[in-house]
Amino acid sequence: MIENRFKRPLAAVALLIALAGCSGERKAAEQAVRDVLKDPESAQFEEFYYNKELRRACLTFNAKNEMGGYGGKSQAYLIRQDGVWHWNGEHEESPEECRRTWADDKSFPTRKVD
Repeated sequence: MIENRFKRPLAAVALLIALAGCSGERKAAEQAVRDVLKDPESAQFEEFYYNKELRRACLTFNAKNEMGGYGGKSQAYLIRQDGVWHWNGEHEESPEECRRTWADDKSFPTRKVD
């Protein structure tokens, strides 16, 4: 059995490894959003949620529009196929609503992105 003095450091290392994996997914998802924006450098990202089973994610973002002003927070609908994140639209809704209607909705058809 592992001694108590080793349990906390081992738990911390396991958490860091798990977070590093999430961080990579998030960075790739952010890049997929930047790829479709008019001003990708202006992108501000917040909440990220990824349903690994359905390979769908919601990412809260705000970016400058064609007029040069920020358009307000939106949810990016993303799908992961063949190891790559693909943009599947954007909606002005809460992160919770995006999870319910997109990322976690098993009745929503998952289609192959062209």
